[in-house]
Amino acid sequence: MVADPSLSFASVAELSALLERRAVSSEELVRNALKRLEATQPLLNAFTHVDEAGALSAARACDHERLGRRAGDAPLGALHGLPISVKELIEVAGMPCRYGSRTMAAHVATDDAPSVARVRRAGAVILGMTN
Repeated sequence: MVADPSLSFASVAELSALLERRAVSSEELVRNALKRLEATQPLLNAFTHVDEAGALSAARACDHERLGRRAGDAPLGALHGLPISVKELIEVAGMPCRYGSRTMAAHVATDDAPSVARVRRAGAVILGMTN
């Protein structure tokens, strides 16, 4: 399967609008991002860690939350359901954070950095860690 370029190269605003209209689900966006990652990773080596299961689980939770919304509910976060990656210099709970150093090869973050906590609160789905 090949990633859909219309999703791979869409802006955050475009993807958010598609999610809001339910023209696409967060799970579909994550699966598309994973396909794109699979195709480009051998050449780019951009990701140091991919959390496929965690990202898909978070995406499903976002979809469930979006489908369960009623009139008058608080608005969803600005990044709700959108897949993102985090630079390996920033701690993401449960993911390796080596800070670009072999001496930190075994380090796994126990807590989210404040910036990661904020994007999670905004609804972002974290795919993994990047170089």
